[in-house]
Amino acid sequence: MNFIKSEIKDNKITVNNSSFELNNEQKDKLKDKKEVLIGIRSEHFNPKNSNFEFNCPVEISEMLGSEKIAYLTANSETICATLPVDFEINKTIDLSLNTDNLMFFDVETGVKI
Repeated sequence: MNFIKSEIKDNKITVNNSSFELNNEQKDKLKDKKEVLIGIRSEHFNPKNSNFEFNCPVEISEMLGSEKIAYLTANSETICATLPVDFEINKTIDLSLNTDNLMFFDVETGVKI
């Protein structure tokens, strides 16, 4: 699980200068929060039905036969993404994800919201 510390402002969360609007369920869960840890599983990047895309600098990548693992920087956090073998990796990459797959955790306690 990747954790990205992010601010919530005007019902939006920003990752690497790209923002997405919280859906109604997420707004209800996070209504009193100004910061949150976003939880993203590495395999949830680059889904077919994505609604959020952001650019990340690549620290390192490795080929594992049937998939690639990329280690990236998002909001100053190191995260990893499991990507298809044919996904082209350069110095930066655009990652896509479906925001419905996100989990949210309290910044101070780490407890799931």
